[in-house]
Amino acid sequence: NAPSTFAAWDEMTKTILAAQEEWKTIGFAARKVNNELFARFRALCDDFFARKAEFFKRSKEDMSENLRLKTEICEQAEKMQDSTEWRKTTDAILALQELFSILPARQVWFLSSRPRRRKLTER
Repeated sequence: NAPSTFAAWDEMTKTILAAQEEWKTIGFAARKVNNELFARFRALCDDFFARKAEFFKRSKEDMSENLRLKTEICEQAEKMQDSTEWRKTTDAILALQELFSILPARQVWFLSSRPRRRKLTER
């Protein structure tokens, strides 16, 4: 079973790296089987790191798409900020909040750090 979270992949990576370090300290086996054993061990490590790379690639693609969608939601909300149609705007903002909440939260830090447009008032 492949890990399904970033933390789980990090923990498994530590385990694999520790096994590789241990492998180096064990020394050689009989010449007949040493190369075969190393090839087998190396294939297992290569497979792990290939699956890890694929997980992170898919995760990055998913996060990029989530960021795009959440940015669009923010832009839609910003277009309504000067509206005086309170009920209509409230309903629209609530619908946008619902859409926003169903997307994963990994990119929220970026959206909350967007510069806020301020309406200047005359004195």
